[in-house]
Amino acid sequence: MSAILGRVEFDGAPVDERSFRAAMTALAPKGAPAPGLNLLGNVALAWVHLPVSRREAGRSQRASAGGQHLLSDAILDDRQGLEAALGLAPAQAHAASDAELMLAAWHRWGRDSPKRIVGDFALAVWDGGPRRLHLVQDHVGTRPLYWARKGRSLVFSSSIRALVAFPDLSWSIDEEIVARFLCDPGRPLPRCFWADIHFTGPGTTLTLGAEETAEYRWWRPRDIEERDPGGQAACEEQLRALVTEAVRCRVDTDFPVASHLSGGLDSTLVTRLAAQELAKDGRSLRTYSWAPPVSAHDPDMGEGDERRLIDRMARADGLDCHFGSVRGDDLRRFISGPMELDGPSNLMEELETLQDARSREVRVILSGWGGDEALSAGGLGYLAHLLRTGQLPRAWRVLVRHARGRHPARVMKVLWRSGIAPNLPEPLARFWSPFALIHAERCFISPGLRRRHAGAVREASASFPMGHDPKDFMIRHLEYGHLGERMRTWDAWAARSQVVYRYPLTDRRLLEFILGLPATSLFGDGQFRFLATRAFRDLFTFGLSPDDPANQRNRARFKRECWEILKHELESGDLHLAESWFRAPDLGRAIRESPSGMDDANLLKFAEIYGAMRIHHLHERHKPPNR
Repeated sequence: MSAILGRVEFDGAPVDERSFRAAMTALAPKGAPAPGLNLLGNVALAWVHLPVSRREAGRSQRASAGGQHLLSDAILDDRQGLEAALGLAPAQAHAASDAELMLAAWHRWGRDSPKRIVGDFALAVWDGGPRRLHLVQDHVGTRPLYWARKGRSLVFSSSIRALVAFPDLSWSIDEEIVARFLCDPGRPLPRCFWADIHFTGPGTTLTLGAEETAEYRWWRPRDIEERDPGGQAACEEQLRALVTEAVRCRVDTDFPVASHLSGGLDSTLVTRLAAQELAKDGRSLRTYSWAPPVSAHDPDMGEGDERRLIDRMARADGLDCHFGSVRGDDLRRFISGPMELDGPSNLMEELETLQDARSREVRVILSGWGGDEALSAGGLGYLAHLLRTGQLPRAWRVLVRHARGRHPARVMKVLWRSGIAPNLPEPLARFWSPFALIHAERCFISPGLRRRHAGAVREASASFPMGHDPKDFMIRHLEYGHLGERMRTWDAWAARSQVVYRYPLTDRRLLEFILGLPATSLFGDGQFRFLATRAFRDLFTFGLSPDDPANQRNRARFKRECWEILKHELESGDLHLAESWFRAPDLGRAIRESPSGMDDANLLKFAEIYGAMRIHHLHERHKPPNR
């Protein structure tokens, strides 16, 4: 949990030190290292450094040279590569901090310098000559970086809490973002809930001057050219080497390390590789599953229960696993939490993970998040692509595999949905999209809010097309925004526990290799997670469980418990739903209709209650005092 903060006064006035120090108090949680501060007249810079990797311990996040000042919230995963690219002598390289290396790269390559940096980073470079601020975000948005203009003032930070803590700046909630959230709480938002506060886009360098705002995309997954992998065996060998290196870099720390673990491919792969790497130093890995432990309350569910796989891996690799224990009252507290400060991600089971991690002084938590987008992509659009490009023998093999045999009805169903419909003109293809909007009630959005932001409502309600090219689907999925949104939220949560999340499967070297492969190398004849399962077959000896029935059952249970809590609050008068951005009477009726069980229809109904209730609490926190 490193963090940065800065302010620029473009009218030439000095930064108000008292106001800036007030914002600094929100930059880091209690117990974190004291922030550093650099006042440069009309520019102020602050940083909090929490060391992670072995090479960065005790080094500053700030560097200055030639009238330029760099602040970094960064972890370099190929420092040696950057040193070599800069042509530094061994003594120079050893003496330089990570921030100094990145500033040297900026001097050498300017806005293209991020292409030379491998790792997770958010950078701010103040160039005092032309008086411009450059904000740089890594390729997927692992480290958040927010900014805002308020009059002639420009503020930026890796923490929203620090921005809204400036006592001389006022902030309000962006009503359009409220409307978008109500349309679909699971869809990534294009901006923050605060009007005027923006986040720097992934793979972007943003240049901000007194009258200038210019965006430069230094990483575009669509620009990656397809290449010959040199045969399937060579492809698998390269993939294995890249994933292994991505994990090795992220456990290069002297602090305790933990990892998420389920029965799925991504977390299994990351966890087992990390355990092997740590074992070389005689160290162990703490693991976290959101599923509840096996008990009389949550009995074993048979061979498909992922907890069986977790237990087998834990025994084989000497893993210490913590299982989840989330209840309805935990979800109720989460619903009332400040998502305008933390972000809208809804995977609240992770808060229990962080609480345990802090008690064990874990510094790094590894996650397989991001694997679905590339490494273990399921090949949506692959059958349509094979048909469109005339690869009929392979298309037939894929069709039979996905239909689980040659039964005519199943074959025709798969052929239509996965082969023919995606190849129709886009308006028709969207009609059959498997990603159609599921929130018919739009989380009880009010007619007035819908009317005032009709364009945003239409945009937020549009279905996501599957398309007829699996590589294009992968790229659109990477660009969708959900990766960065969860990473920003988890970073805000983790800051309070002084924990850093690392995502090996989003390593840029790995993504560029995968996106450069032909579709047939990735998906073969339609086998489940074809390339990854072949390259790491020895790590999946206990099998894989793509489903998590125990976790899903537990989620349904604590959602029903939360629904009952809301109903009790409403009927006892403890919950007052004022008409605001949502239709309060309709929401109240839905809450009172709490069911005895949670089938798919009730889970969907609760999702709409959940979305509206989060907005209810947002409204209550920010409504005018006289209302």
